[in-house]
Amino acid sequence: MPASPDRVLHMLHQVLKRVGLSGDFSAWFTPEPCAHVTTVSQRQAAKATWRLL
Repeated sequence: MPASPDRVLHMLHQVLKRVGLSGDFSAWFTPEPCAHVTTVSQRQAAKATWRLL
């Protein structure tokens, strides 16, 4: 029998606390730290494509 979603979430929170992360999040926070990575990756991909042409 598969674990319930609530049980999996509880186990995840326990692991996050054990490694020093709170496990708290919000929908707006997650993309913010990663937005610059996407931009950099897109620029690198564009440059690499341009070099191939």
